[in-house]
Amino acid sequence: MKMKTATLATTYTFNIGVARDAVQNAFDNAGLVLALKEATGVIKTISDELRQTQQEYKKHLAKTERILSGIQEYEKQNKNERKKIARDVVDYWFEKVTTPVQPVKNKTVVFLTADNELYCEPKVDHCYRVEVNSYRDKMIRTLIAQKTYVPTETLIGICGFASRKSLESAVQAMNRIAHKELGILKIIDGYRDSGYRIYTGIILKKE
Repeated sequence: MKMKTATLATTYTFNIGVARDAVQNAFDNAGLVLALKEATGVIKTISDELRQTQQEYKKHLAKTERILSGIQEYEKQNKNERKKIARDVVDYWFEKVTTPVQPVKNKTVVFLTADNELYCEPKVDHCYRVEVNSYRDKMIRTLIAQKTYVPTETLIGICGFASRKSLESAVQAMNRIAHKELGILKIIDGYRDSGYRIYTGIILKKE
């Protein structure tokens, strides 16, 4: 019993620490000074709320698993695969309902040329050439063609990635390039466990 109590206490302390770091990081990003003594109560409340959200997320997963069991093909899968599918459903849903729709007038237009150059105006300052028929090239062209989320496994199959991790690495690399070379926040949006799409903050057009 003592071990269980100690484990719970350790977990709770860890959660408080994560919440404190999260608040500190947000204040640092905003250029504000956080008075920890003053904020202790607030941080504890945030930690409690976020832990509750974690528990609710798990309930959503369990409930989704039960509902999906009405599909025969789903029931044929092993336990781990069923959990993964349920997680993909929940993550996709939360992503769709929590991502604000941006007005078209606020979006940056990015072009993909016949020479495989990604650019936005002024082109002289914002241009990057993607290697023809590379994994990244296939990934971007697939996402342009689909115009919506492409499930992770589907994208892996089309583009030839070795694993979810290699796909995720390619997405991260393209987003770093987009930020550095094109001056935009990112070019691809999504999660390894659900799927990917062209970032909704831009309009990507083929020339």
